Amino acid sequence: MIPTPLPTVTVTATATVTVAPAPPSESVDLGWISEQLQGWGSLVAALVAVAALIVTVKTANRDRIQGEQERQEDRAEADRRLTDERRASGALLERQLERQRQRDRRDFLIEQLQRAGDAWSDYTALSAMPQQRVAVQRIQAILPVLPVGFASLLKVRFPASSLDDPQAGAEAERRAKAAGLPLKAAGSTEIFEELADNIRELLGEEPRVAIDDDKSPAGPES
Repeated sequence: MIPTPLPTVTVTATATVTVAPAPPSESVDLGWISEQLQGWGSLVAALVAVAALIVTVKTANRDRIQGEQERQEDRAEADRRLTDERRASGALLERQLERQRQRDRRDFLIEQLQRAGDAWSDYTALSAMPQQRVAVQRIQAILPVLPVGFASLLKVRFPASSLDDPQAGAEAERRAKAAGLPLKAAGSTEIFEELADNIRELLGEEPRVAIDDDKSPAGPES
């Protein structure tokens, strides 16, 4: 038996496609971009200004510190100069005072030598014992203040006055020898010559009577 074929069913579907036009492209907002660029430019400018301010502040601080150091160095240098000037002035004043003391001492000794000569003149000129005793007392009051080696002939003649001058004896011997006399024979001429030489020494001058132990004694003055 032959099978009967099934009937064929045909289905027809209709599809409707709607094509919409593409939306128009949006326009570029140049104003917004310009504002953004201006904002970034302002930010960069602000950053540059801040950086410049920082550099300026650092430079100012460095200059201030350097200036303070220089001022401190200048003050220290000024203090050193002032200290040096004060020391120099003090040293100069001390030298001046020392020279003045030396001049005063020299003038005092010259006066005492002159007084010793005057007292010796009185001693030799006065014959009365009381008057001679006064002259001796004057001499004995003067001799101790004279330096070592000064007025040696008077000091050995009045021993009480030569206790503080151990060189008086040797100096007197040299002077008597230079005059060609024994010590006991040395008189007014030799005494006044020694006093004059002592004054010359105080004044920084050479003595008139040269004394040299190596030379033969000179003959007595006529």
